[in-house]
Amino acid sequence: MSDLVRLEPAADGVLRLTLNRPQALNALNRELTGALEAALERVAAMDGARVLVVAGRGRAFCAGNDIK
Repeated sequence: MSDLVRLEPAADGVLRLTLNRPQALNALNRELTGALEAALERVAAMDGARVLVVAGRGRAFCAGNDIK
């Protein structure tokens, strides 16, 4: 899994997915979007996953699309 998205168990059946691009306020670029899609597919395939908490590392959750 990419370092752009971190997926960790938080509790029984609860997973925490963290966007990890704080220098860009977690703005979505192609790489982060691809990593996010891969992580979501992985979560969807997990039998025991009941809840997914999505967070952003740093001072912003997600600034939207990175237009640079």
